[in-house]
Amino acid sequence: MNFKNLLKFSAIVFVFTMVLGSVSFGQTTYYVDVQNGLDGYNGLSATVGGPGVGPKQTITNAIAAASDGDIISVAYANGNLYNEAVTVADGAVTKRLTFTSTGGTPNVVSLTVNNTAAGSGNNIVTFTGPFQFSTGLTLTAGKIIGATNLTVGTAVTRTAGSVDGQLNYTGVVNFTYNGGAAITSGGELPDASNTTNFGNLTTTGAATALTLGSSKTMNGVLNTAG
Repeated sequence: MNFKNLLKFSAIVFVFTMVLGSVSFGQTTYYVDVQNGLDGYNGLSATVGGPGVGPKQTITNAIAAASDGDIISVAYANGNLYNEAVTVADGAVTKRLTFTSTGGTPNVVSLTVNNTAAGSGNNIVTFTGPFQFSTGLTLTAGKIIGATNLTVGTAVTRTAGSVDGQLNYTGVVNFTYNGGAAITSGGELPDASNTTNFGNLTTTGAATALTLGSSKTMNGVLNTAG
């Protein structure tokens, strides 16, 4: 193969690699709008278009449609409540999703994270915009990236999941640990300077041994039931 043909071959390989790479790492954005959307829409447009084109109405339906690496963009929707208990779970297939918000802070009833995929970085869910979960957050498995974007009300339950930063709170929040193993608190609990949001603290199961990551000011009841 002469030099000229070698250059042509290299260029073909480069283009093929670029195309293959774009297919392998492509991301789809699914849009959600509780006010203007329908779950029968394809979710691929933030606004209603032709037949079947427009945002999803529920976050749950967008999650079901999404694949690993996709983005879910949730509209503020004039403050209308997303009246759903959202669960992010990967099941048998790795599903690393990124959630962002537009127009303000969407108000959602609750969030459960149960990502169990093995391998570093495979069990994450990422939040790049603000969200409020009015009745609580459950950390069953996996890790939340961008936790400082989340505001939680009423309750936080942690089994084995974790957050990468300090949560925000609305009012007094009660905390439960139920993993049946030794665990150290993280950003799911209020930090040492927060003297108002920490309500009750409950550990369930005789094997659940909680170590506080820093000093806390609690305004409720400590319950260490076996």
